[in-house]
Amino acid sequence: MTSQRFKRSPEILGGAALLLAAVAALLFVNLGGAEAYHTALVHIVTVGISPLALEKSVHHWINDGLMVLFFVLVGIEIHREISTGSLRTPKQALLPVLAAIGGFVAPAVLYGLIAGADPALIRGWSIPVATDIAFAIALITVLKDRVPASLRVFLLALAVADDLLAILVIAIFYTADVVWMNLFLAGAAALMLLAKRRLGIQQLWIYILAGLFMWLCVLKSGVHATVAGVLIGLLLPLEGVGGKSAPADTVEHALQPWVRWLVLPLFAFANVGVDFTGLSRESLFSTLTWSIALGLFLGKQAGVFGAVWALDKAGIARPAGSSWLQVYGVACICGIGFTMSLFIGALALPEDLQPQVRLGVIAGSVLSAIMAIIVLRGKRNITL
Repeated sequence: MTSQRFKRSPEILGGAALLLAAVAALLFVNLGGAEAYHTALVHIVTVGISPLALEKSVHHWINDGLMVLFFVLVGIEIHREISTGSLRTPKQALLPVLAAIGGFVAPAVLYGLIAGADPALIRGWSIPVATDIAFAIALITVLKDRVPASLRVFLLALAVADDLLAILVIAIFYTADVVWMNLFLAGAAALMLLAKRRLGIQQLWIYILAGLFMWLCVLKSGVHATVAGVLIGLLLPLEGVGGKSAPADTVEHALQPWVRWLVLPLFAFANVGVDFTGLSRESLFSTLTWSIALGLFLGKQAGVFGAVWALDKAGIARPAGSSWLQVYGVACICGIGFTMSLFIGALALPEDLQPQVRLGVIAGSVLSAIMAIIVLRGKRNITL
């Protein structure tokens, strides 16, 4: 019975692969492999032929290259939810979107209160605002017998809205000096794809070539390259013609195994390796570490739960058929920042602060997951 359930739940296995990669990185770094780990990540890899070659470190190729594939899937999911899903109408979108905004503002405010006005830390305000959609969906799938279907849909819609907010943060706040010509070319490619979608053109190779060109232009523009991934996902047609699969479905089915089994685990392995042997007591209990950890653990659940409670009491919107305890458990799941928080942390703060960023993200995400499991597996039922 259990084995069959796991076979039917790739989200669970994908979450497990992500977790194993993170644990493997921690073990490898702390059991004598720290030097090899960091040497491998800074190794320069050249792709292409001069003068058009791209030279980047392994770490940058993972974060700026492979992770674009993950963000293509995010873009497709956002597009689908806005077009035909839980974000289709203002009424349907109201609850998850406002809950996502609450879960965005509260962690940022709590981070700011703890970190204070330290200019070295304040750029990290957005690290605890993100939810890891992969882990969130994996955990809610494991606990699905304890969570009503309406609340699972609410979490998915909230996670999509949360991802959209995180992408806006990356695009607006963590953009270097902009090369406007490259950004103009990327915009032209995006408009071309939009026009082709409106005209009903379905040839996938057109979208792939234009998408690659757009990614290269965004990469060279100063705007983070993952924004191109989201745009590609948003611009892929969701409906097929002549009985053929839609380009978005084709791309999604092709990318999902690679993203689930390679891209996200590789990202986790490359970004979680914290050398605990080199951490002082001050680092373990630093302001940055606990600003992030408490922002994820307390800020996220307070923002999401508080928004749902306020909307319910105002008679505006409520998650049907759910208990307050179940809503609180889902709010705790939103505190699992992991992939997105690590990603934003790498953009927001310098390399010397990354060990503290990783500790904070790991601590806040683990505490949130444990609290969610305890709450959702409880027996009490305080009905809405």
